[in-house]
Amino acid sequence: SIFILVILVVRFIVFMYNKSTFTPSLDNKTPENIMVNDSIEYEKALILLYSDTKDSIEVGLTKMKTLAEKDNQEAILQLVKTYAWIPTDDESIRRKRVLEIEVDPETQMPKSLEINRNAFEWLNKAIQVSDSSDYRSLYWQSFYYLNGIYVNADMNMAKRLLYKSKDQSIKAGDDVFMEKINKTLQQIK
Repeated sequence: SIFILVILVVRFIVFMYNKSTFTPSLDNKTPENIMVNDSIEYEKALILLYSDTKDSIEVGLTKMKTLAEKDNQEAILQLVKTYAWIPTDDESIRRKRVLEIEVDPETQMPKSLEINRNAFEWLNKAIQVSDSSDYRSLYWQSFYYLNGIYVNADMNMAKRLLYKSKDQSIKAGDDVFMEKINKTLQQIK
């Protein structure tokens, strides 16, 4: 966790240094300046998300939600990682613990209907904004249909999401994630 925080701080410093050589007037609302501002805000929010304090993470989430409302894919993915049921992602589990989100100790699934509703909505937004190319969100959402979390269990929908996720992970060249998908598909046949 400290290592990741150090990397994020270094990334932010390098970004700020590079930005200073490109010194646009940030008062000027050109698309380029808005992108620079959003990038800076994303880096600041990401640093807060890797904090070990609830208050800092909550501030980071508020900033990420503001960026997500502008369809920032990376911000949406951070919200997904925070709220969605991703039992194999250490950072997702850590955030839930620090935020005191009650989870099933065995499966790491959030117990709150409200948290699961938020997670499902962020997954939908991630998929929509990426034009269905975010294979991670497609994969994670399939588990909501497989297990009837927040939605009715629907094996056909789960399989469609998994196959779409597999196609997109192949296009992205993510062999590790494709293996996860294949393993899940084999388990549900």
